[in-house]
Amino acid sequence: MTKVYGNGNDTVIIDHDDETVAEIECYKTDVQIYFSDGTRISYRCNSTEQCEDIWRVSVDQEGTAEYDISADDDEFGDVFEINAEAVIWVYAE
Repeated sequence: MTKVYGNGNDTVIIDHDDETVAEIECYKTDVQIYFSDGTRISYRCNSTEQCEDIWRVSVDQEGTAEYDISADDDEFGDVFEINAEAVIWVYAE
């Protein structure tokens, strides 16, 4: 199981089987993450009047694995979990 979540306003963390495999430094930059099943997601740090740094995930392309998105607005926003491995991540333009 892979878990993706934001930390602060400048880092996206990827955990696989409860072990951190990547900490992506991305202050004010969107990140696209590609998974082994063909799923592609985008992570964006949004600012609102209520909270300055909330991470939001959008599924750009669905693959074959099941996934779940849960909101944790008390922390840093959306948490994305999927039964696939993160293969590559890039900064979105």
